[in-house]
Amino acid sequence: MPTQRAFRGAVACICIAGLLLIAPGAVTGPAQAADPAGVARMQACTPTSAGFVSLEAAPEVTGSIPISAGMHRLWDLGVTWKDVNPAPGSFTWTALDAQVAKAEASGAKAFLVLGMTPAWAATNPSAGDPRWGAGTASPPRDINDWKAYVTAVVDRYGSRIAGYETWNEANLSTFWTGTPDQMADLTAAAYQIIKAKQPDAIVTLPSVTLRLRPSMRRFVMPFLAALGSRGNPFDAFAIHSYPAGNLGPADRVNDIVYWQSTVVDQVGASSPVLDRLVFDTEVNYGLAGPGPTPGRAYSDAEGAALIQQTYLDSRSLGIDATFWYLYTAAPYSLLGVQLWQGSPAALDAWQALRRVFPTGTPCAAAGAPDPFEVDRKLAATAVSLPAEAGKSSVLEDGAPAPGIGPPVIAGPRLSLGGPGWTLAAQAPTVRTSAPFGATAGSTIAVTGTGYAPGSTVYAWLLAPTAFLGSTTADANGAFSINVTVPADTAAGTHVLQVNGLMPGGKVRSASIAFQLFAAASSPASATVTFALGKKKLDSKARGALRDLVAGVPTTATTTTTVTGFVAKAGPRKKAQALARTRAQKVVDYLRKAGLRGTITMTKPSTAAKKAASRISVTIAWR
Repeated sequence: MPTQRAFRGAVACICIAGLLLIAPGAVTGPAQAADPAGVARMQACTPTSAGFVSLEAAPEVTGSIPISAGMHRLWDLGVTWKDVNPAPGSFTWTALDAQVAKAEASGAKAFLVLGMTPAWAATNPSAGDPRWGAGTASPPRDINDWKAYVTAVVDRYGSRIAGYETWNEANLSTFWTGTPDQMADLTAAAYQIIKAKQPDAIVTLPSVTLRLRPSMRRFVMPFLAALGSRGNPFDAFAIHSYPAGNLGPADRVNDIVYWQSTVVDQVGASSPVLDRLVFDTEVNYGLAGPGPTPGRAYSDAEGAALIQQTYLDSRSLGIDATFWYLYTAAPYSLLGVQLWQGSPAALDAWQALRRVFPTGTPCAAAGAPDPFEVDRKLAATAVSLPAEAGKSSVLEDGAPAPGIGPPVIAGPRLSLGGPGWTLAAQAPTVRTSAPFGATAGSTIAVTGTGYAPGSTVYAWLLAPTAFLGSTTADANGAFSINVTVPADTAAGTHVLQVNGLMPGGKVRSASIAFQLFAAASSPASATVTFALGKKKLDSKARGALRDLVAGVPTTATTTTTVTGFVAKAGPRKKAQALARTRAQKVVDYLRKAGLRGTITMTKPSTAAKKAASRISVTIAWR
């Protein structure tokens, strides 16, 4: 069943004012008479999806991508139909395997563009731009070749590919020379295959380029009519919203509204199709065209502002996922806005997007503050940080907060507070070697009260600085969030910083120092020593055992060996009995400390030295 966006009638009038904001010189026509209620339905806001902030990376980017995205669009990467299916029944997966793995390595989901007909399958082997290859814009001679290709892709990657765009820019003869009806056949066939094998995958329509309005309209209207006769087999619309080369965000908005009006003209304001998802799978600014329209370049600061404005506009227009085109390895003259390691302001703007629009972000109420201004206020601060685990510092608008007592530590929980507010952090384990600590990769539960109702709260890791997550204070000013310490964080003293807004609007920045322990590797060992002739565990021995158990992954299957030692000289039988008793004490305490799995006591070993009052513990896991 097609994925649909919930319709919210309450927002039906939010964006209607944009309906008539047509750019100077733009083509107008019947689309401007579309039912405003239908356009408002397409613009209805829903909580953000995981793919709202998405990306495409250039093929020249060979290393890891230093920014995160919900989805990576796979296109321009040697992964199209002609690339993976170079001959009938023959498939070459090397390039697509690598790109899917690369998306996954960055934490993103792969989103694949289908299409680009191989010459052997083309009705017209000469159709298409020479840059893409002979026959790539042609409809296939036999639709069964298309079906075989789509089937092979879905069978190979399964849920590793989260979505499919059925063709690229089908309103342009550069990419498609067939009819809208033929494209509807390909779309319906792909949809049926993909949904039968991967029901959760999102299948979008072929993308259309919006700035070429006559071309867009000539394709979209008959194409939607043909799809309607086939039962509307799709989950999401797909658009490319580059404005004309010398125009900006307001003109992108106009183009999107014109396209939405075209869709409403065709399907009618009451059609359930209007509730489908909308993906903008390519956007940038300053690309030369249409025709002789010149492009333009933007400074890094200008580009940063354009990136953020684009996603704010997408939010207000009902766009469910926006894919920035393009993260590159070096400046790329085709594009007006550069996003690469040499554009620090644009990279910072992107990271702010990821903070401002996490999955599930609710729709903003009328008059809500600029989320990027809030993000700037809640940025990490390195002023007056505590340097010792278990210590804290609290600032209000950068000045020391009054009335703050020292933190209280009870087992794994640290709490502090002041007049009208509290903050607590609970680590998953306790170690004797630090008053408050955690293990790399572990989760810390953070709660607080006394924050501005409905306001955003950020959690940061400092030294190095990493954003850990955000949440929203409830109507009473309370919040809770679980944050994970990055697994690659070096052991040592670090700071958990929680930044939020006080009821009066000031920024409260509370910093808690904690000791970070490196994640234990299997096998892990500890040796505990007993007082001469004694069989009771002292506090130091108990602490060593607790620390050992604390380092074992809680979901691991463990095998533990406990070995006692006896001296070379002395009464052998009595020494062995004492060693076994001590080992049993250790086993009992390991169980008390939470260790699961098999525990084996081995036969006491002879000590290399005269001192034999010790027990060795080794835990292995998988």
